[in-house]
Amino acid sequence: IFFPLRPALRLDGHHFSPSLLEKIVFAGGSHPSFGLAATMLDKLAEVDISDRQVGRITAEIGAEMARQRDLKTARSRDKTRPAAVAGIPRVAVVEIDGGRFQARASAAGRGPGAHDVAWKEDKVACLVTMTGETFDHDPHPDLPACFTDKPEVTKLIKGLTSQGSLSELTDPSDGDETPEPRVLVADTPDLPPPWPPQPLVRTTVATTRDCDALGPMAAAEAHARNFDRAPRQVFLGDGGKWIWGIQKTYFAKYTAIVDFIHALSYV
Repeated sequence: IFFPLRPALRLDGHHFSPSLLEKIVFAGGSHPSFGLAATMLDKLAEVDISDRQVGRITAEIGAEMARQRDLKTARSRDKTRPAAVAGIPRVAVVEIDGGRFQARASAAGRGPGAHDVAWKEDKVACLVTMTGETFDHDPHPDLPACFTDKPEVTKLIKGLTSQGSLSELTDPSDGDETPEPRVLVADTPDLPPPWPPQPLVRTTVATTRDCDALGPMAAAEAHARNFDRAPRQVFLGDGGKWIWGIQKTYFAKYTAIVDFIHALSYV
């Protein structure tokens, strides 16, 4: 039966309000199974919903979000279109990396359960507006103290890479002693002014397609957020060649910075 207030209340055929739909999609996309998502929605949000319905809604709205993303990307090729925001960020940062996720094939006609489960790579671009001071000299010229602690650096790197033994990072003569941490007192007169830029707003675009698809998406989001007019523009990535291909193609004027931790893992 048609309910006259459905358009005003933004209700669709799922009979859930927009706020509940957001919870359902968040749970469906965040949990390892739709069954667990349905259980958490029942316990935490008091939403009575089946795992199959969670799956259908998550897939349907996810597909709609992907269509909106692709439409924005296509429209961005028209450089005369205005940005979606009026303000000009002081610092515009684009960060790109690849990740891993578990995917499975469609169960249509194959019965319940997960079929053809496999790890796949997604590609993600994070776009952050920031605020921060400018300096006529390096405000933090010394290596951060945490990277001078060899045992801790070894643990950090072992957690990031499996490229052989990293025992050479630890000096046997050091024993088990941990270097004394540096203590910075707030009222010390010779302390440098606060230097790290502070994040303000972050948005993300991502795809399971290749890097040729991610580049235009990231460029479209940057244009929509007026990154092109920012006085300071930064591009951050690890050592992946495909990442720097995107930088050279779409963000060539940005200051390029390689992720220190990634470089350290190879050293």
